[in-house]
Amino acid sequence: MTGGRDPRRSGRPRPNAGRRARTGSRTGFYLTVVGLILALLVIGTLIVCFLTSILNISEFATANEGRYTPQELAEAAGIKLGEKIWSVDTKKAERNILETYTEIGSVKIKRELPDRVIFEPVYATAKYYIALYGEYYTLSDSLRVLERVESRSYCTGLRLVCLELPEIRRAVTGEVLTFAAENSVDYIARMLSAVSGSELYSMIDKLSVKSKFECYAIKTDCFKITFGEVKDEILKIKMALRVMEDGGYHTQTGVFVDATDASEVVVAVRKNEKIG
Repeated sequence: MTGGRDPRRSGRPRPNAGRRARTGSRTGFYLTVVGLILALLVIGTLIVCFLTSILNISEFATANEGRYTPQELAEAAGIKLGEKIWSVDTKKAERNILETYTEIGSVKIKRELPDRVIFEPVYATAKYYIALYGEYYTLSDSLRVLERVESRSYCTGLRLVCLELPEIRRAVTGEVLTFAAENSVDYIARMLSAVSGSELYSMIDKLSVKSKFECYAIKTDCFKITFGEVKDEILKIKMALRVMEDGGYHTQTGVFVDATDASEVVVAVRKNEKIG
């Protein structure tokens, strides 16, 4: 054997030793992070399971006053005291309320920890009514059927506006009216929105939208405003009201207003001609 040193016994570090050390360090770090994440997931799951096992509903409340009490809304929703607060299917419960109480236009159900359920109903307002097969239906301005009643006097007592509509296919409380001609919905909705959002609504007792091209509004024995086609309806209403006010016609009887052309509103007074 020669006197030279064996390289295998040399004190020099091997070329790959540092790389292996760094790789091992990173691996240990990643394993630690993964372990922490798994531990947090396990702890979170245990906390959720614990909370869901003890959070029972003990109180119902409403965010705004209305016709129905929190207990009545809870009963309609199918939610009971003592039920686990996280077990409530809020979407299903909201649908149940809308199906039970048709005068509620929309509703939200919220959980307030630890044990409170809050109802937030928005009540639809009756604006119009229709006569159909000897019965009367009150409607919101979105044509949702709110009530079915047997007396016209009930509707007039609420100062609702009578609607004349095209052929109706279906009228069910809680649902929006459907028509034989499906393309009727758009122009009717536009006209109702324009009337409801103006002073005209409080002045009339009848609105006819049976045809898209022959719309008119009436205050019995006082005036009739003809709009013709549902086009530029907001402007037509605005100009008709301005002409009536300027001429003092809104306090007279037998007044016929032609607002089919918003740029040229024409008024005629025929006191011997009945309006209604």
